[in-house]
Amino acid sequence: MALTEEEKKERRKLTQKKWNAANKDYKKNYYEANKEKIKARSRLHHANNREKNNARSREYQAENRDAICQKKKEYVKKNRDKVRKWMADYYIANKSKITKRSKDHYCSNIDAYRKTRAEYRDNNKDKIKEWNKKRTVDLADRYVVQLLFGNTCNIPVKDIPKSLIQAKRAEIKLRRLIKEQ
Repeated sequence: MALTEEEKKERRKLTQKKWNAANKDYKKNYYEANKEKIKARSRLHHANNREKNNARSREYQAENRDAICQKKKEYVKKNRDKVRKWMADYYIANKSKITKRSKDHYCSNIDAYRKTRAEYRDNNKDKIKEWNKKRTVDLADRYVVQLLFGNTCNIPVKDIPKSLIQAKRAEIKLRRLIKEQ
């Protein structure tokens, strides 16, 4: 009585499942005891097959770009706080590298940035006027600092004491009230 291929496969699967169930603790203990050795072997394998792995990874990313993006978006939605914390920690750890990279990018593309800034101003003149009006009506911090020091001051708003900004804001409000009456 000979077994067919399908039956042989089923029998192999069952024996594998039984072995896995029986030796679950053995595998876990083996991994714990030889963790460094396994990791070293894995690193060596990846180092020796770097080009092959990179090519395979690039192919997979090209084929499944949309699915990968969707998975990332879902993960970020589910773990928003965890991702924000990770990004903040990453930024703190690599702040100098990130600022250097952004400065280099800005300096190498400064003409394009200037051009786009000028185009934006030309295309959105009305919107910019509305923003400026809103700033003057609401007495935004940046607007009050400009009134305090003029346009010559390059001090960031966060470096100027809040009490000074609030005092100037109160003075401006009083002047406006006096003008109205």
